[in-house]
Amino acid sequence: MLVLGTAQFGMEYGVANQTGTPDESRVGEILDQAYLSGIRILDTAAAYGESENALGRAGVSRWEVITKVPSFSGLSDDQLDEAVYDSVLRSLDRLKIDCLSAVLTHDHRDMVGERGRRVLGALERLRAENRVRSLGVSIYTSSDLDGLERATTQIVQAPFSVLDQRILGSDLSAELHVRSVFLRGLLLRPPHARPARFARWNGLLTRFDERVRDCGLDPVAFCLGFAAQQPAVAKCVVGVEHPDQLAGIVAAFGAGRNVVIEAEDLASYDLDLIDPRRWKDEL
Repeated sequence: MLVLGTAQFGMEYGVANQTGTPDESRVGEILDQAYLSGIRILDTAAAYGESENALGRAGVSRWEVITKVPSFSGLSDDQLDEAVYDSVLRSLDRLKIDCLSAVLTHDHRDMVGERGRRVLGALERLRAENRVRSLGVSIYTSSDLDGLERATTQIVQAPFSVLDQRILGSDLSAELHVRSVFLRGLLLRPPHARPARFARWNGLLTRFDERVRDCGLDPVAFCLGFAAQQPAVAKCVVGVEHPDQLAGIVAAFGAGRNVVIEAEDLASYDLDLIDPRRWKDEL
């Protein structure tokens, strides 16, 4: 199932971003297109710039909305309870809704040990008040799961792509939502348009290009189809800047699911390639 990611609604996001942050009118068009296409879940976060405000102005009462509280790394343990509680209330206010489908922590460290107990206590309080239905965590690597209270973690959101398949080796009891299936847009760029810093991985990226052609798909369908065919993956988060992009993604998702895609051998463990946090100073 596709989930509409909304980071692009609040800030410029991804190496393939060509049009910048969509204006209010375009946000409304994208949401309408997504709903007509059968998408019912939105993914946002307090840290995504103006994303929650943009969604609130557009109106999202008919949607299931997942948001993320920001990192509370700068707060002491005894400040966490009210900080988490107030953060979620502010998100609800910005979104102009009464209840969130799920709240995830943006920093997995806030879900471990005494900090985790306090954060979960605040989130459970919100759930008891019918302001939140499910709880979860956003992670970058499977090691981020260490020390988490698995019984109270219903959703895990993690990066996944044909090049970054690390999460598939994890022992998960939660529902897995994957993001960055296009590796921040890198996998959608033709070879000549990839930033020069990725030249050191030309061999792997060339094999990816060849595999896409061999399957008779375009890169969007190939990436989405590979994700959809993983038994561990429940939902796939995708973001767009324009309604036409969304129409293409929905069509590609359908096409990719119907072609057997073998890409396990394209997996890389080179963090300089598969972890976009390492790209910032080099693009």
